[in-house]
Amino acid sequence: MKRKHDEIPRSLTVQPSKMLKPSETPFSSDKVGDWMEKQASLDFFVKKRHTFSEYGSSSKRIGNNGSHPEEVKTKRVHTSFTRKYDPSYIEFGFVAVIDGEVLKPQCIICGDVLANEAMKPSKLKRHLYSKHKEISSQPKEFFERKSTELKNQPKQVFNVSHINISALRASYKVALPVAKSKTPYTIAETLVKDCIKEVCLEMLGESAAKKVAQVPLSNDTIARRIQELANDMEDQLIEQIKLAKYFSLQLDECRDIANMIILLVYVRFEHDDDIKEEFFFSASLPTNTTSSELYEAVKNYVINKCGLEFKFCVGVCSDGAASMTGKHSEVVTQIKELAPECKITHCFIHRESLAMKKISPELNSVLTDIVKIVNYVKSNTLNSRLFSLLCDNMEADHKQLLLHAEIRWLSRGKVLSRMFEIRNELLVFLQSKKPVWSQLFKDVNWTAKLAYLSDIFSIFNDLNFCMQGKNATCFSMADKIEGQKQKLEAWKKRVSTDCYDMFHNLTTVISEVGNDLDIAYLRKVVNEHLTNLLDCFELYFPSKEDPRIGNSWIQNPFLSSKDNLNLTITLQDKLLKLATDEGLKMNFENTASLASFWIKVKNEYPELADIALKSLLLFPSTYLCETGFSTLSVIKTKHRNSLNIHYPLRVALSSIQPRLDKLTSKKQAHLSH
Repeated sequence: MKRKHDEIPRSLTVQPSKMLKPSETPFSSDKVGDWMEKQASLDFFVKKRHTFSEYGSSSKRIGNNGSHPEEVKTKRVHTSFTRKYDPSYIEFGFVAVIDGEVLKPQCIICGDVLANEAMKPSKLKRHLYSKHKEISSQPKEFFERKSTELKNQPKQVFNVSHINISALRASYKVALPVAKSKTPYTIAETLVKDCIKEVCLEMLGESAAKKVAQVPLSNDTIARRIQELANDMEDQLIEQIKLAKYFSLQLDECRDIANMIILLVYVRFEHDDDIKEEFFFSASLPTNTTSSELYEAVKNYVINKCGLEFKFCVGVCSDGAASMTGKHSEVVTQIKELAPECKITHCFIHRESLAMKKISPELNSVLTDIVKIVNYVKSNTLNSRLFSLLCDNMEADHKQLLLHAEIRWLSRGKVLSRMFEIRNELLVFLQSKKPVWSQLFKDVNWTAKLAYLSDIFSIFNDLNFCMQGKNATCFSMADKIEGQKQKLEAWKKRVSTDCYDMFHNLTTVISEVGNDLDIAYLRKVVNEHLTNLLDCFELYFPSKEDPRIGNSWIQNPFLSSKDNLNLTITLQDKLLKLATDEGLKMNFENTASLASFWIKVKNEYPELADIALKSLLLFPSTYLCETGFSTLSVIKTKHRNSLNIHYPLRVALSSIQPRLDKLTSKKQAHLSH
């Protein structure tokens, strides 16, 4: 009985293509023969195993009584298999090379080294017709001549490898701006690559466009590149912090689109003769957000991963939330146990926002009315369109109201200013729809209070805005707060004499209505509010906790007054010596920042410089964390809610430049297919 042999399925592992090194040359016929002899034992083993499995399966199929064989499913045998090179493959433009211990085909035209699995006529022919169609009809002698040239010119192989490395570097350089722009990774392949190809095709020719097409920019490739860039940036940051003596932290947490709590931490340290602030790390808190969870996240990263010592942490700044600050088990309290010299800072911007919340009942009623009017117009699409059309017909400067949001620092001032600017348009619009509310705009006392609120909140919006930004210090923040306190004191005295020139909108209303306004009532309301503001500012910014007290010498060591200094007698003497140095005085006047000056004099006056730098390292606000949350909300949207945010967030927020040479040296360069 003739049996039909089962085919042995070949389980082939695709090897990643690797460029031929300059030292590697194509096989000669002798080496190919040696390679074939080495594979003889493997072929013999495979045939024996095939025969044995076939005999066993045939005995199971034939019954004891010689009846018709039954259909019995047998387990397929998978074996590894190494393909051999046939000299006839030169017709397709391929020779054999040894990569390690694996025989691989190399194209003699472009130099591409394919996997061993591709060493069969169909795949070699496909490569020839797809990439070199213009020479696919050439005779065998043409390819033999090219093979000889390839053996005699090893530099050509090196050039191909150089193209691969350039393509690898280019993929990193594209991944970096993709992460910085906070866009989806697919934009690299679907938009960036196509645009570059078209530009190169138009300006540099087809050869340049073909080289650009070889750059790997797929979605997964860009994701891997961004992860590698983030890891390299993180390694550089840790190295820089270790070189610095002291550092301070700024931390805050928020909820992302997937309801995950994300902790952001920034760090400030000495680097390159100045103070540098960088994004430190982000951590996900999937379960509880208690102080212990936050503390463990910070501790694990700083101590376990970075290998830093908390005793060199000189300050921690937070937004003053219950889980952050306190006297018993909160985050900053637990950090202070590890770092006794650590100073705790409550964000200046948050404190200023809290000081503005207390308001008198008379002014609060005006705010309540304004919120109702804004919601009535904005919540209804028809009302919103009609009001916009009315403003257009009346040639108003604005056509829409602004919504108020408590969580936004500058929201209230902008809403009030917009309301005051289009108060006449609102009066006309509400006459037919809400006559009761329209009467408010005819009430001069109500309008005067609206004008005052828009003025005072705009003033504090400017204060809030000037406290935002990078590289701020507690001294500069304290200067701004003290200046605002003195303004409030001066305004109280002016209001008592019915002088309102510092409030521009209120002055406009007073000049318009004249004697119809109850000046005594207005004076009482404004005075009461200014008094409340002064009390709140003293509550949140106590004069006895002013960071400038005893530290004025840090801001200017050349001041004539040296009283009330927080220094020992020895250090005071050294400060006097420093203050009389005219060369250092000229250096101080020409130095860009305080930190740079104290770093320069650190070798000459180490004790004074250490005290000064510890104070300058403190973060005065959580502004950087707030900007980080804005970046997070742009990167992680509802369309990308399963994205691992930590790698793209680091690349987007960090100012450290990645080391491309180091990254590319660790990888094997491949071209895009």
